[in-house]
Amino acid sequence: MKKLLLAERGQARLPISITREACPGQERAAGELARYLRRITGADFAIARGTQPEGAIALAIEPSLEEEAFCLEITDRGISIAGGSLRGLFYGVYGFLEDVLGVGFYTHDVTKIPWIPHLELEAATLWEKPALEYRQLDGTLEYLPDWRAHNRLNAARTEAAGVPVAPLDRYGGGKSYALFVHTFDTLVPAAQYFDEHPEYFAMIDGKRQREETQLCLTNPEVLALVIKRVRQTLRAHPEAAIISVSQNDSLGNNGCTCPACAKVDEEEGSHAGTLIRFVNAVAEAIEDEFPHVLVDTLAYRYTRTPPKITRPRRNVCVRLCSIECCFGHPLEECNRVVGPFARWHTPGAPTFQDDLIGWGRICDRVYIWDYVTNFAQYWLPFPNFHVIGPNMRFFVKNGVKGVYEEGNYHSPSPDLNELRQWLLAKLMWNPDFDVKRGIYDFTEAVYGPAAEEIRAYIDLLEKRVTEGEIHFGIYERADVAYLDEETLSRAQELMSAARAKELTLSQRNYVEKAALSVEYAVVAQALLRGQRDVERIDAMMDKARALGITELCEFLRWDEVYDQMLGYGHYARNLFTPTR
Repeated sequence: MKKLLLAERGQARLPISITREACPGQERAAGELARYLRRITGADFAIARGTQPEGAIALAIEPSLEEEAFCLEITDRGISIAGGSLRGLFYGVYGFLEDVLGVGFYTHDVTKIPWIPHLELEAATLWEKPALEYRQLDGTLEYLPDWRAHNRLNAARTEAAGVPVAPLDRYGGGKSYALFVHTFDTLVPAAQYFDEHPEYFAMIDGKRQREETQLCLTNPEVLALVIKRVRQTLRAHPEAAIISVSQNDSLGNNGCTCPACAKVDEEEGSHAGTLIRFVNAVAEAIEDEFPHVLVDTLAYRYTRTPPKITRPRRNVCVRLCSIECCFGHPLEECNRVVGPFARWHTPGAPTFQDDLIGWGRICDRVYIWDYVTNFAQYWLPFPNFHVIGPNMRFFVKNGVKGVYEEGNYHSPSPDLNELRQWLLAKLMWNPDFDVKRGIYDFTEAVYGPAAEEIRAYIDLLEKRVTEGEIHFGIYERADVAYLDEETLSRAQELMSAARAKELTLSQRNYVEKAALSVEYAVVAQALLRGQRDVERIDAMMDKARALGITELCEFLRWDEVYDQMLGYGHYARNLFTPTR
């Protein structure tokens, strides 16, 4: 079959076609395609209304496709790109640019645009749909609507870490929350209700708790208050697809143990018994007015294990959290409970794998809350690149329909954060995405001449974790086992070699961020040995400031970081105090 000629010698051979009835969003999709084709070929592609698919690059919305699916067909006469919705059409445009033309949407300031002035294409058909209906990262790139859309993430968030985030409206929207997790105190604030109604809140050891509390889920007045507030919130946010009715954040086990709650949970074999009965009641109460809305809750810490009797309603989503798990090994293979969570772990209790399979059996819609950084110290290396692919496939194999990957959501991070976010976005669309190939492509584009050293650094840490059978979690100190003296010394050598390359300003900034992660590990380990080099700490902090890195961890603002490194402040006791 003949090839299709799109451009030669700066001249476009086909127009981009949209229907006469095309909405403004379709015009934007056509304009987006024209802009990138011009950068690829040097040719100006006209946008025409009503041109037939043959002899054109035809863009259309095809309702017979699933919402986010797209179909791309290339013949010797033209190209057809159809999406199941406006969002699906944009994904089709980006799929054409990436999968056919070789564009790479890597970071906020690095996009690979091939130069192909003579552009001919072989006949091909490409049909894709995402493996997951809900795909969200929590990282700084996620805040950028262009990057989110290019990499086919669909959480239409409006705020992250207290910072407004532009919505995805121009790209066909996304799945938006009215309230996003840990919402009990938002729905029934202890500060407002506890003094007059302590019975609304969790009883532990016979006493109602005001601080670090949850709701009493068998109290009918609490249920009525929550239903009222949920209705008010959804009426104020008609665009919302999901609202969360979920426990407050707490690392311990602080569910209500009053006689009524304890009886339900004993029957159900889990604290999730009272939770799912409560959330089901909320979901049933609002269903008539809001039939399109999911009521989301968490299977987190003490509610992680599914109940024996009660099934979540069809309009309830359960978000299972992996916070206790080891992130040095694939979740399907490793049952280890690590970090501070081990103190609350009961030997013989269901594993994360057991709970994932269990929720999949009783719930139509399971989402995952996964973790992909060290929340105690964002700056430390977190070698999990070898597990993110197996983990995503494990989720999908067990019927998971949505994934949220929580990373460093405060500021740019030294720990190869952009690479990790890009890989996770790819895996959420296609769990079979080749991570090794992705690492190669990304590092070549972003790190340039230093790409080989960055890949060697990733391999170094992976080998140390896998060969050393090292288990680690999301709250590790700098003396974590994979940062032994030999590994850290070799990492320093690789970063020195990367810095010595001839680099552009952008490449150097990315290399310096990666090198800062290794430098921080060295400084933090010295502090654990009681060695405080103030001059070296000052130099490291100056570098972080120059790179726009403002947060050490989830709990420390930039103005607190320096004091912590010098040993002042309560958090320093956990991070930097020498072990006796």
